[in-house]
Amino acid sequence: MVNTAQFGLHGRKLISAANDGLCYLWNAVDRGNLKNEDIEGLWKKLIGSDASAAYQAFWEMHGRRDEVPALVGEKLSNAKQVLDSFEATKNLPVEQIEPRRQLIEKVLSTNPRALSSTGVRRAVALLAAISTDQSKEVLSQLASSGSVNATVRKEASATLNTLAR
Repeated sequence: MVNTAQFGLHGRKLISAANDGLCYLWNAVDRGNLKNEDIEGLWKKLIGSDASAAYQAFWEMHGRRDEVPALVGEKLSNAKQVLDSFEATKNLPVEQIEPRRQLIEKVLSTNPRALSSTGVRRAVALLAAISTDQSKEVLSQLASSGSVNATVRKEASATLNTLAR
């Protein structure tokens, strides 16, 4: 879960840091208008590997707070596999890292019920940022449902605990 974020000196970069020690550097430069993008297209960008596109999708989805919580809740509830490329490669010999990352990307691009751990974090952070009764209810359902993927449940629960402070 993201616990801090800071824009760079010129406002073109954003760095975010999470409780798990991971930091992400985001390119905050506008790469086009997403206003006419359908919600499914924005979802794909949010969970995708392009951090700049994910950043823009995040804020466009944030502006559509009436329709987003239900979609995000459905997508996260249906996730049966959450893949973390860092965890999957951290103890591998160097020559095996890239093939493993490519395999993970292949699974993520072909299996609609597979999400990256980064995508899950972004989606849960979006629900927290929207901060409506509906988005909080979705987080609560994700955190308490035994049928939800354990990573999704853990992220939703941690986010709810942070929101309660």
